[in-house]
Formats: sequence, structure tokens, C-alpha cells
Amino acid sequence: QQPKLAAGYKLEGDVLMEQKLPQEAVKLYERAFQISRIGALQVQLYRAMQAAGQGPAADARMAAWLKDNPDDLPTRNYLAGTKLAARQYRAAIEQFQYIVGKDTANVVALNDLAWAYQQEKDPRAQTTAEQALKLAPGNPAVLDTLGWIVLQQGDVKRATTLLRQAASLAPKAPEIQYHLSVALVKSGDKPGARRQLEQLLAANKEFPQRAEAQALLTQL
Repeated sequence: QQPKLAAGYKLEGDVLMEQKLPQEAVKLYERAFQISRIGALQVQLYRAMQAAGQGPAADARMAAWLKDNPDDLPTRNYLAGTKLAARQYRAAIEQFQYIVGKDTANVVALNDLAWAYQQEKDPRAQTTAEQALKLAPGNPAVLDTLGWIVLQQGDVKRATTLLRQAASLAPKAPEIQYHLSVALVKSGDKPGARRQLEQLLAANKEFPQRAEAQALLTQL
């Protein structure tokens, strides 16, 4: 009924994605994007292309969009997040650096940038995490990131304090609880670490660090 509007094509693409038909969804998102060239549709098109096995083409399209629209920070942030999740840390760092350069108070981007720096053993990791903590001292994700970074750098006492704070603020976040367990082991509190790990494993059947948590518990 409204062939000149993008909405119908976009919604049909959404349905196809739910049906696990990304190649078909790409065609619909492409039609929507040709009608309405906006960042939100570029994101949907990128997501579908990635799911359809068109990763290099998707990256090329996204790069072209960001070149023409450098300050589309929501789209750039989406790309950074996908690269971080894919452990493509250098690519994620490039995007997060641009974001925080434009928005110095973006706590989420700063926190993610600090984490990516740490994975690349970049010495800027701690200072970036400290900057995020100044902006959001009660944010458990920020406390966790900084705690984990300083733990890796050997400051077990401060790390344990930070991770205790993070764990108390986010009791249902298994990754944070696991990080606290590791800090407790390194601090010499094996009984505390054992309790922490037992509670973590009992409460969470599936989480990314489950195998590591089970292995750590067997060593105590």
C-alpha cells in the first residue's frame, strides 16, 4: 500500500530475521535503506549481512557509511560493540576512541574502551577505566572492569575491594562474581573463594566463565 515508505520493508526484514532467513532479510533492508538512508537501517542491514555470511561486504558498507556520516555515534557504537563481542579488539578500540573523543562523558564507551585496551595489553587500560570510575563511581560494570585490570597488574588488595563493591551492586552478574572469586584466591582467602564459587555455580547453569570457575573450585 505504501511502496515509497521504508517502514514496511524494514518490518518484513525484521520478520525474516526472526525466521532465521538473513539472506532474504538483506534484500528487504536494502530496499528500506535505499528509501531512507538512516543509521538505524544501516545497523539492521549490517546485522543481516553478517548473519548471512557477508562479513567483509558488511564491514565495507559500514565503513563507507561512517566515512560519510562520521558523527553518527549510535551506529558507530553498535559497530564497536559487535567488534568487542567478536574479540576484534583493535577494531573495537578504533571505534571507541572516536566515540569518547566526541563524547568524553560516555561512561559505557570509556568502560568498553578500557576493557579492549586491557585485552591488547595497552597501558592506557587503567587510566581509561579510572576516568570511567570518576564519572560513575557506583557503576558495577565500571568497578568490575577497573578491578579486573588492577588485579591483572598485581594490585590484589585494591582489586579485591573494587570487585567486592561491584559484586555487591550486581549480585546476579556471573562474570563479576567470577572475577571476585579470582581476586579472593589471589588474596589468599581460599574459604571465601570457595563459598563464592559454589554460590556462583549453583545459581548460574550457563555463563561464559563457567568452565574456568569449575576448574578454579577444584583447585581449592
